[in-house]
Amino acid sequence: MSPNLVSLLFTCLTRLLLLQKGVNRFVRLADNSDEVPNLQKKQYSDFKLSQSDWFQLLLLHKVLQEPANATQSFSCSKDPTVCWQNLVADDKFLSVADALHAGLENLGKWS
Repeated sequence: MSPNLVSLLFTCLTRLLLLQKGVNRFVRLADNSDEVPNLQKKQYSDFKLSQSDWFQLLLLHKVLQEPANATQSFSCSKDPTVCWQNLVADDKFLSVADALHAGLENLGKWS
């Protein structure tokens, strides 16, 4: 994943997490609103995010924070490898550990 894409994804997740209550409310109410266009073969409620889904997004946001910050500052001193190694050791990130290991392996190719 390119550094610019990581930074963009981090920014989008930041905004999404800030708007969590609004997103949940929209998904809950949109199907019954005359002001919102109907979807074809889907309901807005099909896109409801569970508390577990929101938690996974929060974890992903934390994982992307360090490389996004490094990209933003164009600093060689910031090292996402160290941050991600710390996250792998944290049980809270167990559900995304495979992705972290893959990211570390990918970063290792470039160092």
